[in-house]
Amino acid sequence: MEDKSSIGITLKELRKKIGMTQSELARRSGVDRAYISQLESGKTYSATLGIAQKLARGLDISTSALLGEKEESLGNLLSRAQAISRRMDDIEFIPVIGYIPAGYPELVDEEAASDYVPVPKELLKNASKRVYALRVSGESLKGDGIENGDIIIVDKDSEMFEGKIYAVRTAHNEVTAKHLYLNNGQIILRSSNGDYKDLVMTNADILGRVIASIKRF
Repeated sequence: MEDKSSIGITLKELRKKIGMTQSELARRSGVDRAYISQLESGKTYSATLGIAQKLARGLDISTSALLGEKEESLGNLLSRAQAISRRMDDIEFIPVIGYIPAGYPELVDEEAASDYVPVPKELLKNASKRVYALRVSGESLKGDGIENGDIIIVDKDSEMFEGKIYAVRTAHNEVTAKHLYLNNGQIILRSSNGDYKDLVMTNADILGRVIASIKRF
């Protein structure tokens, strides 16, 4: 590159054309927001190939395009940026706050958001504002197409619908995800995998209803 700051100039122009903030790009790329700011402002000119690849993935463009190689014209890049912007208008990033056993209940430490998962807004149109994501550990919901490593989207303020899948905390402070039923004052947690027996209890905290699932990635 003739101008060492050109990657910062290109990065800033494409990011703004998409309508993506530096924080959003940091989440999508895994590159620190402060570093992105320094790169765009010209306070630093150094960007390793690995960093450039991450930033390019965050913008959904090729690495060579971000580095200014003559693979794609800037006009084409800006057109693609506009298309990405339209797609982003239909997506919301939901925090992944930890994992939840889909098997037998386990003690799980709830983590601060360690990742974000893009979710189509169409899936969230009837959800409350308190929605979060959990990564599934186990196979008890295999009959619902939810497998080990998949992500479930949980609505903390959802209404109660018997038979739906809920994230539940038991009286022993253990958590699990199961179909929930009520019978004569008892709570029945049922798997969709026949290898797991029903769990029956009289007290549990409902942490939210599972409103969607996303395959592992």
